[in-house]
Amino acid sequence: MSTSNFCFTVPRLVPFDTSVHAKLHVDAAPPASFYDYLINLISSFREKRIKNGPAETAFAVYDKSKSEHAYAGIITYINSSAEDLVTEIGFVMILLAFQRTHVTSNAVGILMNYALNLPADGGLGLRRVVWTASASNAPSVGAAKRMGFQMEGVMKWARVWPEAKIRGSGGVRVRNEDPRAEEFAYGRNVAVLSVCWDDWEVGAKEQVNAVMAGTK
Repeated sequence: MSTSNFCFTVPRLVPFDTSVHAKLHVDAAPPASFYDYLINLISSFREKRIKNGPAETAFAVYDKSKSEHAYAGIITYINSSAEDLVTEIGFVMILLAFQRTHVTSNAVGILMNYALNLPADGGLGLRRVVWTASASNAPSVGAAKRMGFQMEGVMKWARVWPEAKIRGSGGVRVRNEDPRAEEFAYGRNVAVLSVCWDDWEVGAKEQVNAVMAGTK
């Protein structure tokens, strides 16, 4: 997958290639699971957002502590703006075999360091990095807080939510006679967390790097 349209310089990581990594992801996923619609989801995400715009780019995650070829998942920068110096870490999908290991924290930590470190230290010098999740998704919110993200609030009914995606996602059913109920019978309340440059410089960086090093 080309990342040439992304608004920031891309670090030396592995770009997510739909033709290669989507199949690896599906093949490693359990049957009859959240991943049932993964190929369509990734293809849509690529065509609508990454391929056609500068705000998103995706990376493949590998666990090189196991082998050079141990594919572990996908992670992205989304909603990025070179003008405003902001980005969001999103679309984090780590395979079951690599969950509750160092993989997620290290993948997130690498992107946080690259985004928030100053250019003199090899980073982009962004002012703000965002993390969003369904408000009821305690594991995702907890993972973000562990990585130094601070809760800013909850945006109620911020997203429409297809019924096919409500399993484990905290979708909330809409009211009777909602004009889009037939297509999107659920909505999503979104928790918004962030780490800003000033948070980064007064402790968040040390917290993230301690988690990555396994000392916290």
